[in-house]
Amino acid sequence: MKLKQIKALLIGATSLAAVSGTHPTLASNPYAVTVPESEIISQFHGDPTDADLRLFMAGNQFVMMDLLVDAFRAKHPEYQKIFYVTLPPGQELNWILNGGIEIHGENSLAKEGFILPVMPDVYSSVNKGHMDTLNQAGIITRYYTYSHNRLVLMARNDDPLAGGAPLDAANAYALLADPSVTISEPDILTQGIERHIWQMYTDISKVVFPDNAAVQGLNGTMFDPTKLTFDPAESLRRIVYHDKELTGATTLTSIHHLETPEALRQGTSRLGPVWVTEVLYQQNRLGKTDLVSIEIDGVGPDGRHLDRRDKVNYLATIVESTVEANNKNAAIAWVNFLRSSEAQQIMEHAGFIPATFEELNTPHIYPNSASFSRVGPY
Repeated sequence: MKLKQIKALLIGATSLAAVSGTHPTLASNPYAVTVPESEIISQFHGDPTDADLRLFMAGNQFVMMDLLVDAFRAKHPEYQKIFYVTLPPGQELNWILNGGIEIHGENSLAKEGFILPVMPDVYSSVNKGHMDTLNQAGIITRYYTYSHNRLVLMARNDDPLAGGAPLDAANAYALLADPSVTISEPDILTQGIERHIWQMYTDISKVVFPDNAAVQGLNGTMFDPTKLTFDPAESLRRIVYHDKELTGATTLTSIHHLETPEALRQGTSRLGPVWVTEVLYQQNRLGKTDLVSIEIDGVGPDGRHLDRRDKVNYLATIVESTVEANNKNAAIAWVNFLRSSEAQQIMEHAGFIPATFEELNTPHIYPNSASFSRVGPY
């Protein structure tokens, strides 16, 4: 993001903050977040105050969003002013539900903070629960699945942990549960990747302890970190998220799993679960070969891959309740573009797994939502 873009964002946000009191949801319950200046620079792109299209994209889409946006602009020259954010989708969900975001930067341009009540035209996430929440709030009526991904462990290439064959469940468990192996772990409540890591840790535990009734009874879909102490001692998710966090061996990122590469480089952590696309971004787009993937092999109790490639679904929806009339066609064009062969090729080159023909052409429609108040069929 260029400096003039940052200035445009901050100037626009400041002007919007002056009228934010007219938005009752934001005024009564602002969603505040403090981020490093690098997050403001790298995750916010363009000027939201005069945009043809505003996009809240699932956090790790940053690895190829510039390529997607450039290709979209070339295909649709009528939509050149595009504002996009690539924060974790849980953060973006809170932003939407609260009608805005209050941003404070650490030792940065925005240290005094600013309120940005701009809403997106399109939102994407890797969590179906986020879409369900928006539907229940009367904000969306449907979404498309447009891509997939898989989990790996990121490590430094000079670490003895790196290299060798992919880890099966037993070896992955031994490595992650080792109290001496430090881990950079995405925040458990706000980042969409965490639900998949939670489920992967649950499945690994079940494969390793097939005769442990308590482990076999773990419900991986019940994402409630406050109940980790009720997990059996052998539960990998309890060990990583609770036991090792208490000892300092697990460090939670403050806002984004983009913090994991720097934690590894600085030596504060040795491992970090990330999407494989983030390792490929470091290697192929930044030209940095100091970070590598440790693959996770094998299948869970349900016969599906432990690395979640079968279940990581990128979902895109138009924010129908607030999309501006002059942005409606741009929003439809963007969702259609994500489903195009051109966009699918860009994503596949970045390491994403293409969506199936059926996924790209059949939206998930919520019951009783066939009619649209602000958006036509898309």
